[in-house]
Amino acid sequence: MNYPEKNRSAAVHARRYSLKICKIILFLIVGIAILFAVAGTLFYKNVSPSAPRGIYMIAPNQTLHYGDFVVVSLPMDVPKLNAPKGYPMIKKVQGLPGDKYRVGKDGVEIHGRKYKIYRLDGLPQKNTVGEHTVPQNQILFLNDPDISFDSRYLGTIPMKNIEKKVILICSFEKE
Repeated sequence: MNYPEKNRSAAVHARRYSLKICKIILFLIVGIAILFAVAGTLFYKNVSPSAPRGIYMIAPNQTLHYGDFVVVSLPMDVPKLNAPKGYPMIKKVQGLPGDKYRVGKDGVEIHGRKYKIYRLDGLPQKNTVGEHTVPQNQILFLNDPDISFDSRYLGTIPMKNIEKKVILICSFEKE
C-alpha cells in the first residue's frame, strides 16, 4: 500500500481542476470586459411608469422599427422634472422620417392612434398645432401611458440622441 502516491495523485488532480476553473472564470471576466468596452452599457433599468418597468438589454439588431424601445438622451434641461439635458430615457419609436402626424390642442395623433398631451406649467411644449412630417434624422417617440414625457412635449428628437435600441428582458410589472 502506497498511500503517499495516492495522495500526491489526488493533490495533482485537484490542482489541475482548480486551474481549469480559474481559467474559465478569467475567460468570462475578460469576455465581459471586452463586450462592455465595445458596447458600453449593456443593461438599463427603468422604474418610471412611462414605459414598462424592468431591466432592458441592448438589442442585438440596432435597426429601428415601429414599436421598438430605445434609450434616448433628453435633448434639453427640464427643471420641473429635475431632468438635465442628456438624461437617459426609455422611449418607444412611433414615427420615423417621412411619417405624417397631427398635433391638436389635447394630443398627438399618428398611425390612427392618439396620445394625450397635458398642458402643465414647466413642461416644454415644442409641438405646434397642425399637420407635421417627421424630418430626416429625427424620430417621434410616444410611449403608451398618457403620463409619459416624450415627443408630446419635446417634438421630434434627433437620431443622434439615441444611445441604444433595447429589449425588455425582465419585467417588474405584476401580471
